[in-house]
Amino acid sequence: MEANKTPRTRFRLYHEQAPLYGKDLPHFTVKIHHRGIMFTKSNNLVYEHGDVDYMDYVHSSSLNRELLDKLVEGVGLDLPMGFLYKKQKFSLLEGLVRIRSNVDIAMLLKDRNGANEVEIYLVLPSRNYELSILIPLRPPSPDNSNVYKGLVIIDPEIGE
Repeated sequence: MEANKTPRTRFRLYHEQAPLYGKDLPHFTVKIHHRGIMFTKSNNLVYEHGDVDYMDYVHSSSLNRELLDKLVEGVGLDLPMGFLYKKQKFSLLEGLVRIRSNVDIAMLLKDRNGANEVEIYLVLPSRNYELSILIPLRPPSPDNSNVYKGLVIIDPEIGE
């Protein structure tokens, strides 16, 4: 690559090597984790069964919510999507930060501190469900006619 030519932000193809950035340059790679499952295992946060894509030559001045939305579309997912980034030198449990605005992106860039790669996790927007299980107050009858079988899930947003 020519020294006077500014590289373009782009997704890395599977066979390509990671670019070599110099220390403290404004360009870096965004490692995008998506389609996985995040859960707690033995008091530790774990992310498994996902895909990883890379967006190379991201300039620190161009990282914003619009670019994050393009990341979502670039990996074949639909919006809305939640964004979490993992702070450098922290575990998932201790270092995940939700990206809600460009203020959070500014914190990400400050935390980057010259690193060549930042990690972003795409997550579905959270929805809270109220779970109700009906338990009879009296012992079951011999024919089980007074035992409720099943459970009810109520979405608090719509009340059903």
